[in-house]
Amino acid sequence: MGNKDIKTYISGHSSFSGTVSNVAHLVVDGKFEGTTLEAKNLFIGKTGKVKANIMADYAVVEGIVLGNIKADIRLILMPSARVLGKIETKEIIIQKGALFEGQCVILNDSVTTNTKEHILNFYNTDE
Repeated sequence: MGNKDIKTYISGHSSFSGTVSNVAHLVVDGKFEGTTLEAKNLFIGKTGKVKANIMADYAVVEGIVLGNIKADIRLILMPSARVLGKIETKEIIIQKGALFEGQCVILNDSVTTNTKEHILNFYNTDE
């Protein structure tokens, strides 16, 4: 089994505080509080509670997140998800029943300026 196959698991009856970084696969069914939670693939289960800023390529949330989420490729908020914070991602799926309060920014590789400027520039062109 190579490093890419190793999974990190915070179980439902445990809590962890601090910083998690450079993890390939992380499943959170317990409680995590800290500054940063960074994983390539992140799954926060129904009993999972995270109070931290999240960075991932792919993230699926069924539990509670208090903090910002940056999912470089895709974020899925399942029906039981509760999120309070800013979301940045290229693709988002929010299923019926999920709760989200905050700001959502959809990222695009072709946009080199900030999104607001990019949209205003399109609006102001005569084409």
